[in-house]
Amino acid sequence: MKLMFCILFSTVFFWSSPVEAQIFRISNIKISCGNEKCLSVTEKVQALLGTQTTLKSLKDKLRLFTLDSSIGRLSYRVFRVQTGIEIEIDYLQRQIISDVKFESNQKIDFEGIRKFLPFKDGQYYNRHDKGKVTELINKFLLDRGLGRNKISIFEYPEDKNISLKIVVNVGKVVKVTKIQIYSSNSSLTNTELRGISKFKNKAWQSLQFKVFVDQLAKNLFNQGYFFSKVNFSTEVANLETGDLELIVNVVFGEKFHFYFRGLKRFDRQELLEIVHQKYKNNLGTVSNDDIAKGINDAYEELGMYGSKVSIEARVGKNKREVTYKNYFVNIEEGQKIPLNEIPYSGNIFFNLQQLEELYYEKASTLAARSYLDKKYLAEFSKILKQEYLKRGFVFSKVPQPQVIIAPDFKSAKAVFLIKERQQTILKSINFQNISSELVEKIKPQLINKIGKPLNVVKIQDDLNKVLRLVREEGFYFARITNLSDKNIIQYSSNYNSADINLVFKPGKKALFDNLYVLGNAKTKGFVVEREVRIKKRGTITPKKLEDSRDRLSELGLFSRIKIIPKIKSETADNYLIDIFVRVKEKRFGLLELAPGYRTDLGAKLSVSVAWNNLWRRNHSASVKAQTNYRFQLSNLDARRKGEGNKFLEGLFRTSYRYPYFLLQDLEFGMTAEFRRKRFFGFDADIYEFSPKLSYEVSDRLSFGLKYQFETIRQFDATEEKDEGRFEIGGITPSVAYDRRNNPINPSKGFFLGVSWEFANPTFFAQDDKVAKFNFYRLISRNKFYYPIKNHTVLALSLSFGQEKNFSRELAIADDGSIIQNTDGGNRTIGFIPSIKVFRLDGVDVVRGFADSEINRLESGVDISSVRIQNTAYFANIKFEPRYYIDDTKVISLFLDAGRVYVDKFQPTSLRSAFGTSLKFLTPVGTLNFDYGIKTHREKLNTGGQESFGRFHLSIGYF
Repeated sequence: MKLMFCILFSTVFFWSSPVEAQIFRISNIKISCGNEKCLSVTEKVQALLGTQTTLKSLKDKLRLFTLDSSIGRLSYRVFRVQTGIEIEIDYLQRQIISDVKFESNQKIDFEGIRKFLPFKDGQYYNRHDKGKVTELINKFLLDRGLGRNKISIFEYPEDKNISLKIVVNVGKVVKVTKIQIYSSNSSLTNTELRGISKFKNKAWQSLQFKVFVDQLAKNLFNQGYFFSKVNFSTEVANLETGDLELIVNVVFGEKFHFYFRGLKRFDRQELLEIVHQKYKNNLGTVSNDDIAKGINDAYEELGMYGSKVSIEARVGKNKREVTYKNYFVNIEEGQKIPLNEIPYSGNIFFNLQQLEELYYEKASTLAARSYLDKKYLAEFSKILKQEYLKRGFVFSKVPQPQVIIAPDFKSAKAVFLIKERQQTILKSINFQNISSELVEKIKPQLINKIGKPLNVVKIQDDLNKVLRLVREEGFYFARITNLSDKNIIQYSSNYNSADINLVFKPGKKALFDNLYVLGNAKTKGFVVEREVRIKKRGTITPKKLEDSRDRLSELGLFSRIKIIPKIKSETADNYLIDIFVRVKEKRFGLLELAPGYRTDLGAKLSVSVAWNNLWRRNHSASVKAQTNYRFQLSNLDARRKGEGNKFLEGLFRTSYRYPYFLLQDLEFGMTAEFRRKRFFGFDADIYEFSPKLSYEVSDRLSFGLKYQFETIRQFDATEEKDEGRFEIGGITPSVAYDRRNNPINPSKGFFLGVSWEFANPTFFAQDDKVAKFNFYRLISRNKFYYPIKNHTVLALSLSFGQEKNFSRELAIADDGSIIQNTDGGNRTIGFIPSIKVFRLDGVDVVRGFADSEINRLESGVDISSVRIQNTAYFANIKFEPRYYIDDTKVISLFLDAGRVYVDKFQPTSLRSAFGTSLKFLTPVGTLNFDYGIKTHREKLNTGGQESFGRFHLSIGYF
């Protein structure tokens, strides 16, 4: 980036150093930009208006703007005026590349080169990169036999953006007119290298030829030329045409043949690799015993001992004068040997039981089954040594065990000879150059404690912790100066005690002065600034900067974030620090097409469009359309299932998000949605409008308040109460406390959540002679995760809900009589609408049950068939011991229990099922394959019995 600076003055006098130190007021700033909408720098510069500054400080501040990668050129002039100083700034902001297109006179796929070019969509355009782009494209074409190319790059400015068109006029095809082969054995050249001729008089394809050479080297190895070498180069054969001469060098070396007998656990290719590695490690000189040992070692790694390997070698030459070595290898494979005894000698601190527990804690599969595994025994000696070091036995020795195998290879024992020696106690930790108050804060947090055994394994962790704690006190640039000093740990003459001596250079406290944001062409500066929550003249600490970076990353606006603190000036006690936040912006916006399948909804397809960083303020909006089609109607009641009517369901949702609404950490969101959905006893069209306020008290604790108004048209209802049009309005306060280590794939911590919906005519809920909605709906969802050893996590989910109707006025018929429900009870005007009645589905599904099975009351009828005039409840429990196979797969057993209730809560009558689950982890959740089996199958009112179990396919889990 070429930058130009100049300072001109309106009066003719010399600005000396004393004048540079004089304080002036910036009374006016004039900005000239080649592009009218260069807002990012304009906003930053205008922030200087009215401030007091010295000329030196002003120069430094203006120079900072040149670090912004969005600026292509900047110059400024400073004038002395009566009211202070006036600044004229002229700068040119780089345009953002919106599109890069290729055009060529030949059909060429340029996608292979696109990712290597400095011209990328969404990045700043620097025309100085044209030469590099031309060079890269030329190389790309030459590798494909195309030379004498003409490359032109055309610019098409579009306001703040620029689109580029790269026109490639491909010249002459470069051919290979001559192939010269240099071989260590000319008699082999024609047969082994005959495939090279196909490249002659053809367009030069360097990538294809490299693949050919790699395959040739592999073929030669497989033929027994273990130490063959193949390389190539090119030279220009004709200056006028640019055609090439291909030069190939081949060294064959000796030829080896191996004939194996008795192979069961290995195949021939695996043993050839072992033999080749032996030759390679020994520079081609290997005895028969070396080969036999290599094969024996391979078997021992599988836990098979006592293998017998005999080798007969014959050396000669064939007709083509190639020296060959034939090896006839006869193998009698050994067997796994039980490790019946592990005696320990010299152990005093650890007893035999502790040593056995330690041995099996991290044992290999063979060792865990009490078979001999020499590799693990060697590893265990290191593990045991570490355990002694942790407990202060600094000079202990745990050599590899002596392995004794019985002559008949039926048993073995491993003898450990331990030398514990003396235990070292930590006598003191001495801190130099930091306050005693800070020392008292640090000591309790260290692993090594005074009066306890010295844990040398954790010394480095303690040093890192000490330095971080000092820096967290505001001494950001503190360091320990004697880290390389041998006496950082000083032992007594008999090594029974030790002192840790730490010498600090704390420097001065780092106080925050100014924040500079660089690279934010499409984002207002305050969006970044408000995430750096450090007060003016407040201390700068590593945690504050890490938290700032995490908050910036969570915005989702930047692909790269770098926070750099720099010392601006210093006083006797403090450093004044400027913080530079350099960001690289992402391309904003998202189009998503998501097909899928769920066992309850059937096939589904959704399309989402999202607009991020609206108005450059990190506002966002989205539109989502989704449809699904059920292939089976098992979630509907008997009448509707029997009729077999099927149609598309779907939703259309729009939403808007406004972060930092009025207050810090207060977010406003608004959603408008239409849904057509099939329920158990009816179908419904639902129109919903719901604004919401969310407030994050901390990273763990958050509150929410949502207003929701729904207009519902219910049709094809089996029950009379479910037919018609209803309006529900209410507010829902909520609170969540999240201590999980990862919200997507948690393995430790817990989540507690409560929401309490209040629907009432005050909030525009329906209130007429048909229905009056006045109820509350309380739901608590809680999740717990506890890690145990060997990649296993215990997961528990506890959910509970209660809803209660407050409108108890009796429904009166036109003749003055009280209307009766189908069960013979008096009807009230108020009830809980069926769409709000609890059902165990979605996140509350009880695996192993169909929707129609788990949502039956103890009487046998579905809860949706009952008019809820008083209270309803649900309870749901899920327990899973999960085993993480790797970073992408989890298997688990599960036990689920749950039930819905009307008027009376009876937790002892929960329905339950157990089963197994396979989960595939993804960045947005998990893909779950679950099969559950009921612990008790009930009889149905219609006759027959519930199903044995059920398969569930879902996305996301607790």
